[in-house]
Amino acid sequence: MKTTYSILLLVIFTFLSCKSDNSKEQISKVNNQTSTEVQYENGIYYLEVTGTPYECGVQHGKALAKEIKQAVIDYKANVVKTFGEENAPKIIDWALNKSSFKEDIEKYVPDALEEIRGIAEGSGIPEDDILLIQMFEEVYEAAPVMIGLKLEEIFGNGCTAFAVKDGNKMYVGQNMDYSGNLQHKQLVLKYDTPDGQLICYSFVGALCTNGVNSNGVSVYITTLPQGIKRETDGLGSTFIVYTLLRQTDLKSALKELKRIPRFGASSYTIADLEHAIIVETSANEEKVRRMTDEITYLVQTNHMIEIKERKDFPGMYENGEPLLGMNLLTKERKIACETKLNAMLGKTNADGIKDILRTTPNNIYQPLFMTLVSSFAEYDGKTIKFHASAGFDPGRGWNTYTFE
Repeated sequence: MKTTYSILLLVIFTFLSCKSDNSKEQISKVNNQTSTEVQYENGIYYLEVTGTPYECGVQHGKALAKEIKQAVIDYKANVVKTFGEENAPKIIDWALNKSSFKEDIEKYVPDALEEIRGIAEGSGIPEDDILLIQMFEEVYEAAPVMIGLKLEEIFGNGCTAFAVKDGNKMYVGQNMDYSGNLQHKQLVLKYDTPDGQLICYSFVGALCTNGVNSNGVSVYITTLPQGIKRETDGLGSTFIVYTLLRQTDLKSALKELKRIPRFGASSYTIADLEHAIIVETSANEEKVRRMTDEITYLVQTNHMIEIKERKDFPGMYENGEPLLGMNLLTKERKIACETKLNAMLGKTNADGIKDILRTTPNNIYQPLFMTLVSSFAEYDGKTIKFHASAGFDPGRGWNTYTFE
């Protein structure tokens, strides 16, 4: 029984991971002209949308209806694979109908729900199915417990998030790991709205996992599965990132993070043109780590560093410190990333960042884990570039996206 739950949780927390790789140097420049035509390059769909959240959703749904339909099928199949044919329908029903998640989205992030409705309208797929594929922590962490599954052990994710400032340049990004059902579904959306432009990395039919806006605010997320969670209320990371990416500066993003009730525990790497912070959060607590003149880089992997509001999982911490060799090299990834960033100071560049994201232990492929999303924002004065790659192959290519 214990082995069953171990495998179950290994899949659970892959869904929310983060990590990447790459070695091909070819950079594809995507033009900035608004187009409803989908482009596909280096394993990433690219689509430009404009208008209200609902209108953007309709354009997204129409342009990628076939791909979104397959994404829904694959998502549900993965829930069955993870929890079994008997439990999967109960889990999905609880997340969509018996929890307060939908009510909380409508209350705290109504634009996100409008965009989901637009995707449903444009694709012809039921709204609940579109809502479902936005839910990761809600389905893989909350629902199993609420239907009576006892999750006794924990396995960490593969996320590695960072921010580094070197002279007038700043690089902020991460690796993200997910389960294999999301492979070949990576999507970069470029929004052009009255409030500004936004480049968002996600998957077909989904809202966002990370990105950067034309005001310079970038947001990345790593989950902290050992953190205390609420049982029913609050929002998962998708909807929190959606809100943070629509803020005009770091201060307002931090204010929004405090406003929205969080279902689970995560860390948010948030930056603008000049500053960067990493905010560790649980359901009820948060700690902010700031970049200063003395601290020129920040790194977060899938363990809490400062927050003490943790669940007690044997082997996770010792005297408040995460253990080495635990949770897919959680601590080793942090150390490796810090070491590489420190060695690059004075000569940091985009190629060096890609090297960090494509090498072990930051880049790990295991049967249940894939590095499916790697991305980072590059700030050079007032110029912003967003670099993205897809798939777990270290040799894959990168795309570069810019604002007008």
